[in-house]
Amino acid sequence: MRRCGVNLIPYDVRLAQTQRRHLERWIYCVVPASIILVAALVLDARATGDFDTLHVQHAQLAATLTQARANLASVTAEAERTFLHLERANALRAKRSWSGMLALLAHTMPQDCWLSTIATDPPSPTQSTSRRGQPRRSAGEADRTGLSIEAPRKMRIAGFSLNATGPLTFVTRLKETRIFRNVLLERSVFDAGSDEPRFRFDIVCEW
Repeated sequence: MRRCGVNLIPYDVRLAQTQRRHLERWIYCVVPASIILVAALVLDARATGDFDTLHVQHAQLAATLTQARANLASVTAEAERTFLHLERANALRAKRSWSGMLALLAHTMPQDCWLSTIATDPPSPTQSTSRRGQPRRSAGEADRTGLSIEAPRKMRIAGFSLNATGPLTFVTRLKETRIFRNVLLERSVFDAGSDEPRFRFDIVCEW
């Protein structure tokens, strides 16, 4: 036998219950999705902020690195210049003793002569390298750093003598020392502009 049921709940009540159930189901679906979406947005915003921060830090580090490289290049160049100056000074100190050279001139110079100037030729040593960057050793002295000093090859002596034989005697004595490769009396003339009779002379000594 078939049973027939009659729902005595009013239609409005049943409709409200159905709508409430649908609303609850919709809330159960939407709320977790909203939470996930909000969490994703928060993570994205945080990642964006971290990226911006990292970008700013990268720019700052790049600028600091560029400045550090410039400072390093400047310090390196200054250190190289200082090192070359020190090596040049060491090379100059390693050359002949000028105090001994002056003592030699004083010992060989006749008593009736006196000097006005003593100069090297060239006047001052110069740093020199070959065209390919290799040091020239023929006219200077180079060390292991490649620094070469163009050494003076001549010494020019100018002075006065009370007689004409004084310069010749001076040249003869300089030759007898065997210190110089060549000693030449370039000029010996009577000094007409002087109040007393004297001769002006120029001597060139080559190593």
